[in-house]
Amino acid sequence: ALQLYVSVAPADEAQNLFNFLKDIHATALINAEALRKLSKKFDKHHIEKIRMVDNNVYSLSAKLLPEVYASNFTVGLASVDAGLTLLRAFLNIDEEESVGDGEELKANR
Repeated sequence: ALQLYVSVAPADEAQNLFNFLKDIHATALINAEALRKLSKKFDKHHIEKIRMVDNNVYSLSAKLLPEVYASNFTVGLASVDAGLTLLRAFLNIDEEESVGDGEELKANR
């Protein structure tokens, strides 16, 4: 669907979509990493309260991390990244340029 859109979209609209997808990607990445770190930090600070049943440790990380890795914002990162790659190629943007601090990128169409 994105390939069809890119083939007919004006460069300014494609640029807006690129910026929007960059924001989504950054937010999803931050959320996934924050949840992962929070879970591990909780276990580290509450190690004495973690339940031991049959010599097995039951921690928050063991329960939560599989959910974090399977969540929409973690699983969807690869799709958003593929979309960004397609838009970079369409807009002739180098990856280094697109990692900037959000300044407007010019399309070289």
